[in-house]
Amino acid sequence: METSSAPALHFDTDPGWIDILRAWAAAEPRVVRVWIFGSRATGRRRSKPDATSTPDLDVAYELVQVLPDETPYTAAFYRDQGWKASLQKLLPVTLDLQYAMTDGPDAKVPAWVKDHGVLIYEDAAKIAEGPAVIPPRR
Repeated sequence: METSSAPALHFDTDPGWIDILRAWAAAEPRVVRVWIFGSRATGRRRSKPDATSTPDLDVAYELVQVLPDETPYTAAFYRDQGWKASLQKLLPVTLDLQYAMTDGPDAKVPAWVKDHGVLIYEDAAKIAEGPAVIPPRR
């Protein structure tokens, strides 16, 4: 499990936010990796149409299969909104929580994670239980 201090992130990313995400991931048996991506990982911000938009935190997560008839995508589909709602209550920024899948409507997320994602959590014991979706960026 990733236990080091918060990696160097941009735009006043609070290390406490990283601790919250790590604690969540450790408590969820299916979550094996978590990355921060987007502007807080790259240091580049896109201009948004609404100047009053709340700053966000882009987070991608990877799952392993736990039940024989369950795919990681199915697990993400049924749990994602509950996870997001629970985490959002703990974070002062808008959370953009994405499943790091390799296909489907959000297929761009794995490319972003591979390109500039910052790995903040990894649990080797959980990974041994199932296939990896995205190799970690070191």
